[in-house]
Amino acid sequence: PVIRGTINDFVSVYSAHFTRYGSIAATMQHSSGAQSEVYVSYLDPDHLKIMHSTESLGSHYAFAKIKEIEVKLGDDLTLNEAYLYVTLGGCLFFENSFVALSEVENKNSEFINLTQSEILAKAFEVLGGADSLDNFILKVINSINFRSQCTQQIRNYSKPFNYSEVEYI
Repeated sequence: PVIRGTINDFVSVYSAHFTRYGSIAATMQHSSGAQSEVYVSYLDPDHLKIMHSTESLGSHYAFAKIKEIEVKLGDDLTLNEAYLYVTLGGCLFFENSFVALSEVENKNSEFINLTQSEILAKAFEVLGGADSLDNFILKVINSINFRSQCTQQIRNYSKPFNYSEVEYI
């Protein structure tokens, strides 16, 4: 099952890597005082193995357990630890701020909020490599080499995941 909840002190932000389908991926970043919407998936070992196969473990993400957190799932259940995929390449950082996904509800965060379209436009602005945003996205989708090159370059605009109560698995 997947259960909607709220996590304190974390925000969904853009990870510093491009996906094969042309978007910029997401991750979480610590943000004291913030509150964000999350979806918690309960996976058995077989489903976790399938999930790992889709999440670019080792190249874009590490699997980890975060501790000393508060995730509220409805009125009756609070989690104090959870597992997540932590970005290896860093969280995008523009204009002296991490960049939150505006499509994911968050409160009390000092991060700037951009839509997927806006973050792709920002990436195109700083990276170039095509004559238009649409052609940039198509090139990211169609060329593994260009996508890899863009991922390496966008990491120049990132800062690492910064939560101390994390155990990498």
